[in-house]
Amino acid sequence: MKIQTGLVALSLSFAGNAYNDDQGKAGLELDVGVSGFFSSVLESAEISFIESNSPAEKAGLQVGDRIVAIDDCQVPGCLTSEAKQRLKRHPGDLVPIVIQRDDDTQVYTTLRLE
Repeated sequence: MKIQTGLVALSLSFAGNAYNDDQGKAGLELDVGVSGFFSSVLESAEISFIESNSPAEKAGLQVGDRIVAIDDCQVPGCLTSEAKQRLKRHPGDLVPIVIQRDDDTQVYTTLRLE
């Protein structure tokens, strides 16, 4: 963990959890900036890794994309715990994602968790 101007930079993985077979897999990792300690809030979320042939890749997400919303939870402003819950659902569930690319275009897509 490193601290940058009041934000904590973390890496969160939403590739799936080996201990929970009921949990769907998105196949991506995020570098996030958060504020707060007990009820941390996402200030930024950038895709740092995408598994090959994963739901994230199939949805057209790319490394470097910045997440603007996860299932209507806006970034910045979404509670970290809420963002995790919205991405960690059951296989077959759909998760709407809005991302922003380097050229400032926004892409609306849906992850179908596996």
